[in-house]
Amino acid sequence: MESYSSARIIKYSAFSRFKENVGNNNQMLITACIGIDKIDKTDIGKTEPARWEPQNWENSVNRSRMFLIKAALTWTIDCLDVLLKDFFPYFFKEQNEFQIDRDDKSYAVIYRSIYYKYRVIEDLFMNEKSVISTYRKQEDSRSGKKGSAPYFPDLELIFALIDLAIQWRNHLVHGGIDNPLRQNTKRILSKYETVLNSNEYGTLEIDKMLERYEDRRTPSFKEVTVLIRNIIDFGFIINAYWINCVNKSEYINECLSTLLPSNIEEVNEFKSKEGSIKNSDKIKFFYKIQTLTPDRMKSSICMRLSNMGVVLQKTKENHSSEEDKLIQNYLLRLNLINNEFDE
Repeated sequence: MESYSSARIIKYSAFSRFKENVGNNNQMLITACIGIDKIDKTDIGKTEPARWEPQNWENSVNRSRMFLIKAALTWTIDCLDVLLKDFFPYFFKEQNEFQIDRDDKSYAVIYRSIYYKYRVIEDLFMNEKSVISTYRKQEDSRSGKKGSAPYFPDLELIFALIDLAIQWRNHLVHGGIDNPLRQNTKRILSKYETVLNSNEYGTLEIDKMLERYEDRRTPSFKEVTVLIRNIIDFGFIINAYWINCVNKSEYINECLSTLLPSNIEEVNEFKSKEGSIKNSDKIKFFYKIQTLTPDRMKSSICMRLSNMGVVLQKTKENHSSEEDKLIQNYLLRLNLINNEFDE
């Protein structure tokens, strides 16, 4: 049977970077804690990687464990902030003002704060719970435990734990500020007390966790691993929403503009030596694909855009995807093709 290929957006590159940075954080935290637990007084005086002579070796080990826990949570929150900074403009750039707890906030204020970005995204997602549930099942690549289906935590629980994680990180890093949890967050955590105290969440004790938070203490190992895992769950939801809801026209044109001139005038300017030298790579690629057939041209483009999530997928039918048509229109503007790819 003859096979065909269509261009598709199948991956959110910012999520791929996020997953690479935090996907194994809990495993690395466990590994580091195992290593710390092997330290005893016989290690005093060791010189690699540097001389180790603590006044009290047991206090040093305990403080190091606390450092690891705080560092793991802080790093994970910072990685989430990077993901949300990429995600936010795709869906909110046209909105000038946002309301947070009855206060109006500008786009610039919202964008600078991970807490505000999460609150705005929470409102959007909670209003689209049913469709997001479908997206999660379609796009979440993780498998469940052996013999069971993947577990998808309820959306409101995910947001409650995100609130706790962000505010707890702020307590640890910015000791002089007060970050009270929303009453709704406490209500939701209490609502899911049985779930959180199950094996699925490592038998988390909500009252003790909230008491530790209020007292500005470091999370326990169990608590921080739950918070990190929940942040990763949230990342998968961000990814699923972006793949299904991103404006394909804007994104495909954004991607193509990194490879090729935006219009034929840029090519003519470069030929007349009036164009910017920074566009020379785009011009070179323009001439490189000029002699290719339309199908090979599309293949060459998608190969370069694969790191941005635009790839060729095999199909049984010779049918143009929306992404195909957007690429066609871009190439038509550059006079690289004079008709559409075959239907």
